[in-house]
Amino acid sequence: MERDLVIGGLFCEIPAGDAPREIVFIPEGKHRITPQSHPKGIEVNVPAERGDEAAANLQASLAERLTKNVGPWTDFEHTRKYPVSSYPQSFRYEAGKGIMMAVDWSGSGRRAVESRDVRFFSPEVYLDKNGFPVGLPDRGPVGGLVTEPAFRDSPPIAASNAADDPTDQQPSATMKLLLASLGIDPAAADAETAGVRALEALKASLATATKSVTDLTTERDGLKTKLTAAETKVKEAAEKRANDLVSAAVADGRIAAKDEEMQKEYRERLTAGDTFAEKILAGLEKKGAGLDKPIIKTGQGERLTAGALDTKAQALVTAGDAKTIEEARELIFASDPKAYTDYLATLSAA
Repeated sequence: MERDLVIGGLFCEIPAGDAPREIVFIPEGKHRITPQSHPKGIEVNVPAERGDEAAANLQASLAERLTKNVGPWTDFEHTRKYPVSSYPQSFRYEAGKGIMMAVDWSGSGRRAVESRDVRFFSPEVYLDKNGFPVGLPDRGPVGGLVTEPAFRDSPPIAASNAADDPTDQQPSATMKLLLASLGIDPAAADAETAGVRALEALKASLATATKSVTDLTTERDGLKTKLTAAETKVKEAAEKRANDLVSAAVADGRIAAKDEEMQKEYRERLTAGDTFAEKILAGLEKKGAGLDKPIIKTGQGERLTAGALDTKAQALVTAGDAKTIEEARELIFASDPKAYTDYLATLSAA
């Protein structure tokens, strides 16, 4: 939504006497003004039929600022600095006058008003493209006491009416709905103050809930990290155990050293926790079983000749225990380390 921040230009006269509890923030009706923020002029529009709506917009902005550490305030001459002239308390609409702002005067503000050092108030407010009030600045003053107005046609404020007439203090329809939603009786004398406190409590509860969510998120992330680390350790342990079992099977001849495809399959199944695969692996017949028995016997001992080796190797290939003669020889030598020495000896003797 497009909106313009209007600073100054619209001035409301403050009557003589004691500093009033309420002042006119924006007069009712349509006004063409030339504020500091818009030297070419801008239109401010508060039609009677939308007076309660305008007041509710400003009250919502005020309630939000009252929950912050630095609340809303007004200055002198739009200087936007010390001293503070008043502290806004609430907004309401009064037919025939406009949007009224209840204030808590500072010492300097009260003295300036009662001594007639200043006679006018000038607001700072956001307007939509039609000049209708939609909110207050998020920080800084929401208006100021001024001495030289550029717009003098705003109606004067009767301080006694605002302070003494109980009917003037009744919340608008919008405010009643807001207070009711907070569980507050709109007719109570301190209804608006109680509303502000309720909003502050809601904000505190939201902050607490937000912190709890943040803490839970941090705790969840920590547990997730620990779980990931634990899963990694379990996986590494499973992989190591699978490698050890397969290596043992290769070493004792249950799986051929060159049969990498079978080794890979068993590693994957064992890593995945396949207990049936582990039983099958343990029950595999050792290839070349019985090769440790002597093949050739002589009076000087038992030796494996080249011919006998090839005969034995061919038998293993025929039986399907080895794919090639070379693989079969490796199985024979693996089953009997001394066979390789004897084989070399027979070659030398020849």
